[in-house]
Amino acid sequence: MANNEPKQLQINKQTLIPLSMVAAIVLGAMWVSNAQQDVEIQLLTMSNRIENLEKTMGEISTVMSDGVLEKDFDRWARALAVSNPELEVPEPPD
Repeated sequence: MANNEPKQLQINKQTLIPLSMVAAIVLGAMWVSNAQQDVEIQLLTMSNRIENLEKTMGEISTVMSDGVLEKDFDRWARALAVSNPELEVPEPPD
């Protein structure tokens, strides 16, 4: 006669090792997922910093094209020449 009753699951030395392997794989997957999230956060932060730098450089470029910094440079060069007559300060280009 065939025994159609399902076997009961017993935890013993033979099943303990596969269960620990499953636990290690699950914990490893969680660690990798957490590390990936950390990398994504760092990349997002770097991207935001680059965007801020590009914005600042664009503002500086706009100010320079408007001549504000060039006028300041002219004033500084003249003041340097007046306060240090022993230095040969070239004239700023127009």
